[in-house]
Amino acid sequence: MMNIRMLQSLIESQTIHQFLPVSQTRSGLTFNHLLSQTLNQPTHISAQSAMSIREILHGRPSILAQTSSITTPVEANLSKDLNTIIKEAAQTYQIDEKLIRSVIKAESNFNQFAVSRAGAQGYMQLMPATARGLGVTNSFDARQNIFGGT
Repeated sequence: MMNIRMLQSLIESQTIHQFLPVSQTRSGLTFNHLLSQTLNQPTHISAQSAMSIREILHGRPSILAQTSSITTPVEANLSKDLNTIIKEAAQTYQIDEKLIRSVIKAESNFNQFAVSRAGAQGYMQLMPATARGLGVTNSFDARQNIFGGT
């Protein structure tokens, strides 16, 4: 398996060869050639992974990029209740569900009981005064917090 040290050595070798007179460099042993040789050597990586790496190096889209509907780890870990609340808030306020999920991910990393140093609470990290102003009586209630933050 090619590691960082091996790649670093290849890069260093290429850099050194650039500064040597042509007579002192070994012809035909360019960085690209060395890298290509290294990538084609048998590794401990599965054939499927190695193929993906080659596809990426040759400019073809990865399998993930070709798939249209992928469930992200964030979506896979959400409870059905939370998904329902997010969908309802998105429909109510006519915004994309992904935006709500992104805010929750950024603000609390999907921790319903997150509290910041400044005192912001819940999924959407509502400040207590703001929450009260929005009619939220319990910032740790998922529905109230998400609707208040949306």
